Amino acid sequence: MTRLLLWLCLIVLSIVPGIVRGQTSDADRIRSDVESLTREGHRLSGSDAGRAAGDYILSQLQKAGVERVIVQPFPVVQIHREPGDCYLLVAGRPIPVEPLRPNGLALPVTPSNGLSAEAVYLGSADDDAWRRVCSPGGTLAGKIAVLNDVSGETWIRAVELGARAVIFLDPTSSNGSSAPFVRAHANIPRFFLSRAAATEAGLLGPGATPVVLHARMSYRIGEARNIIAFSPGAAGEDLTTVAVDYDTFGPVPFQSPSPKKAANVAGLIELARRWQREPPARSRAMIFFDNGAQEQSGQMWFQYALQRGSGPANELGSIRRALQGLDAEERSVSRSLEVMSDLQRLLGTDENTPSSSTWPLSLLTRLLAATAIALAVWMSVDVWHVAGGVNVSFSMI
Repeated sequence: MTRLLLWLCLIVLSIVPGIVRGQTSDADRIRSDVESLTREGHRLSGSDAGRAAGDYILSQLQKAGVERVIVQPFPVVQIHREPGDCYLLVAGRPIPVEPLRPNGLALPVTPSNGLSAEAVYLGSADDDAWRRVCSPGGTLAGKIAVLNDVSGETWIRAVELGARAVIFLDPTSSNGSSAPFVRAHANIPRFFLSRAAATEAGLLGPGATPVVLHARMSYRIGEARNIIAFSPGAAGEDLTTVAVDYDTFGPVPFQSPSPKKAANVAGLIELARRWQREPPARSRAMIFFDNGAQEQSGQMWFQYALQRGSGPANELGSIRRALQGLDAEERSVSRSLEVMSDLQRLLGTDENTPSSSTWPLSLLTRLLAATAIALAVWMSVDVWHVAGGVNVSFSMI
């Protein structure tokens, strides 16, 4: 009996390292995927960084040996800024700042020659800070408020007291009850600056610091892409579908790596690898949705493709016909994007001279025109059908 137990122990000891090595290998691949997806700092739909993320997903699916990967392109209107477009000039030294998300459609921009003002540090905007700026000789009118973070509606109060812009050292709220934006089209320039950079620039002292704030941004027409990996199974018409969003957005759009969402994407890529090694009986579709940040736009385009599809019900051949029509779909969307390029003239003008009475309305009018054209294009595109009439089990990570 003792000898049998010894042999069992030896067998277990010989198997466990192999299991651990396999788990470590999976974990290493997932970690590598997350690092690759978060390297650019954001994955805004339609941006170069967003396209790089899509290219990475496509490369990993190809390496995994997935039988068929299809791409569904669609147009997207996205915020855009060039490197060096947003900075704070302190004593002649430029300090990069990160623009926050728009208020409604109003971008956080300054006049073309910058916004010259004094920066006043309010800390956490406690009672002493408000007494200081509201006392005789103290005012926020025409100045730039510097706040530790988003707490309550302190930043809105600063604007009500006349602040022309707000800089946050932390663009999040400790209790999650506040956000550094409003949904109205309010032209309130708001930016993020790290505490270390603010300290080095001397912005956290009790006095006011003369600065010049520069910020340029615009809206651009880009191409978003849904990525669908499909592998046929032996179980007839049944199809298992698993999906994730891979784009990002946040209070600081150009600093929104969203590692949690990247981990979901990495997990689905790893699932694709495992399904290739150990294929289940059912057919599989793994969908990586783009532009989920704008009202789940990628899912809308995918659903529209389902509704526009044709073919006999409960026939897996409808998927194959959908895949065969991919080239026509890409050509159709390419033509649509060419038509929409005319919107660059509407959206690419210099909007760096904000006016509280006319600028938001002007931009809103232009974007409404863009939306109308985009909707017309969307309704006319002959999109492909992916899984019409097939028994589908769908889960969203």
